Amino acid sequence: MAGAIGYLILFETDPIFLKWALGVIARWKSTQLPEQLIQIHGRRDRIFPCAAGSSLRVVKAGGHFCVYSNSEQVNKILKDEL
Repeated sequence: MAGAIGYLILFETDPIFLKWALGVIARWKSTQLPEQLIQIHGRRDRIFPCAAGSSLRVVKAGGHFCVYSNSEQVNKILKDEL
């Protein structure tokens, strides 16, 4: 299911916007992180691989679209953090 969602998002996105968005992501040079940052990341994300960090909360079976495909786990993380 997650692969189908990614496919739909990719091919239904305006190509001009997609080119802009990918360019912005590629050039992002931020070095400061908010003090209370919590990063929720899918362990199986092949687009942005999971990196270690103290603010990281991992969805073990989650991929790039884990917010959709693993929403119960993401909601539990959010409830625990709040």
